[in-house]
Amino acid sequence: MGSLWRAGGLAALLALAGCASLSLDPAARPRPLDHLDDDIASLLLVFDLPASLEPVRQGSVVSLDFAAPADGGRHIRAALVAADASDLADALPPPADGRSYYFFGFSGADQASIRAAQEWARALPPGNTAMTLSLSPGLCRTAEIDPARVSVSVLVALPGASGLAPLLADRSVEDVLAAASIETVPACDGHSG
Repeated sequence: MGSLWRAGGLAALLALAGCASLSLDPAARPRPLDHLDDDIASLLLVFDLPASLEPVRQGSVVSLDFAAPADGGRHIRAALVAADASDLADALPPPADGRSYYFFGFSGADQASIRAAQEWARALPPGNTAMTLSLSPGLCRTAEIDPARVSVSVLVALPGASGLAPLLADRSVEDVLAAASIETVPACDGHSG
């Protein structure tokens, strides 16, 4: 694993067919993310991390599973890439003290695969498909941390939408490590951590 920490056991599952909501305003009524009609390929993921943690470049993986009981399914495994999210960044409140946002999206090839899977799902009888999204975040540490006191969050948004939905909400590193059966977060390259 080297300097890569993958919380595969955590596999933050989000059933996007009807459970995800997009809202920056807690008083706003959440809108379900539509796995057939929303452009899932343009989904942005925002990692909200303390200064002591950083994402590993192309170390985070998203798995999307489109399932249809009678027609099988489509599985996409995509390594996240850095995304230009200036519009979204402008809409977000500043990160809390000592924390930073990191923006990720899908590569062009993965976007094409996601759109093809959605096209396949749209061709099936209505109500016959569902989609799940799981995240294995790749993180490393820049300093020693207390896993019980350090937390991570990952939020998702569609460009142009009015908000974010939590994929991981303020989870302690200790909980994430335990769920993944991992003992420690490795030091980032170039840091003794």
